[in-house]
Amino acid sequence: MQNIIFERFELLLSQQIEAAIAAGIFEVGVETLRAERFIVESQEAVYTHSATGSVTNYLKVERTQRNSIRTAQEMLEFATQYQGLLMINSKSGNAAVSISTHSIYNADGGVVPRVLLIRPQKETRVPVQDLESSIWQQVSIDAFTAAWSTEVNELPKFTTDYLHLVTGILLPIWKILP
Repeated sequence: MQNIIFERFELLLSQQIEAAIAAGIFEVGVETLRAERFIVESQEAVYTHSATGSVTNYLKVERTQRNSIRTAQEMLEFATQYQGLLMINSKSGNAAVSISTHSIYNADGGVVPRVLLIRPQKETRVPVQDLESSIWQQVSIDAFTAAWSTEVNELPKFTTDYLHLVTGILLPIWKILP
């Protein structure tokens, strides 16, 4: 019974996190950053605590990460292990593996079954009904392998982006910003 309760809690929590991410209001909090390389582009003191002298800094950091890209063979093995379907988008020619994922509840309390579309560099959860009426089509192993390999060969090995970080003593935002 305890396992059932925790599974239900985990499902509800993951749905809330997905909804917050989709709405752009999810805050990760403290996290460990990992990358191939970090370069501090700029650093600016934005607040100095009068009593302690502690400084809050704003940093702009360039982050270079190695892209984690799976080969077509790895995806075929993955699809076999998780009873996935090999798919190709008939408009773009892009490939994906479709596997079942947890359902969500609609506003009326009805269950909405979903699938997870795994692509070379992103994953998307889609209601099964939307996938069935979309331009994604199930294809043969050969067609999938060719499409996946073509897409992977065109991807960069590294991605660079910029992080905006605040370090040091953290105070309410209205005391930091002018």
